[in-house]
Amino acid sequence: MTILLILITLITETLSIFGQATGLWTSWVWFWLFHGIAAAAYTLACLMLLPEEYKRPTLQSVLFISVISLAVPVAGMIGLTMLYVVLANWPRKAQSILWRRADHIELPSEAQTITTSMFGVAGLKDILLYHPDPERRLAAVKACRYIPNREALPLFRLAVTDKEDDIRLLAFSFIDRMENSLTKKINTLKAKLEKSESASTLVQLGELYWEFYYLGLSDGAITRNYLESAHIYFDKAAVLDPRGQIYIKLGRVHLALGNLDEAEMCFENAIAVGSDRDSIALYRAEIAFKRREYGKIDDLLCKCSGGPDGEHSEELQEYWCVSAK
Repeated sequence: MTILLILITLITETLSIFGQATGLWTSWVWFWLFHGIAAAAYTLACLMLLPEEYKRPTLQSVLFISVISLAVPVAGMIGLTMLYVVLANWPRKAQSILWRRADHIELPSEAQTITTSMFGVAGLKDILLYHPDPERRLAAVKACRYIPNREALPLFRLAVTDKEDDIRLLAFSFIDRMENSLTKKINTLKAKLEKSESASTLVQLGELYWEFYYLGLSDGAITRNYLESAHIYFDKAAVLDPRGQIYIKLGRVHLALGNLDEAEMCFENAIAVGSDRDSIALYRAEIAFKRREYGKIDDLLCKCSGGPDGEHSEELQEYWCVSAK
């Protein structure tokens, strides 16, 4: 079959050349007729003779051979034939080196490089869990200083369980530094509060106590004590300056304490003093979820910023589905 196609190509291409040489007006018709048959036969012959790697993708290969054969009579076919002969006899050499040594990548040591580094939170966690080199794990603990505290704290707690003393002590020191920083700020604000009581100082104190809970620096009864302290300061601030943001923060504290009725009242007060109803919809959806009033959740999520298909809605739905079981 291949030989037949090659013969058809040679005969029809020869006829097209001699037909065009007659000079008659019909010569161009005969030329393109025989030349088209030759190009089609040549294309089929190439597809049958070429190795598989040169025929994929099939459509692009057929178009390439056909266009070259039609657009450049005789010379196009000769050129393609020479090209394929060269490729068949002198294929590209296979790479003898299967593995390439990669450079040793240093962990980030500056705050501005942590966001663009390949070492995200998951990468640092894997190093702390699985890397056999203590120096590498120690460097990972140091790199955790440049990520947000809420993401860094679980990594520091993981490092506390390391078998190397240096790594454990360094992780302990970073956790202790977080706690001391918050405690110093609280003591400074309390001293300021004794001189003059203001809503802004009370709000700052409430936020610092909330930070202990938010970062997870405590657990059990100590956590509840921090939340109660935050509640006291936010409540006093709301009396002095009844603004929407203060009521929202107070409502979040009540939510964390499990006081759903008080939390709902705080959010209603925030709306009453001018806060955007949609900005509070997510907290109200959480209240509805904890009360098992699931019919209200969909409408409330639709009012949230970004709607039910927002950036974190999938994670929120997954968490609530697990909690509802």
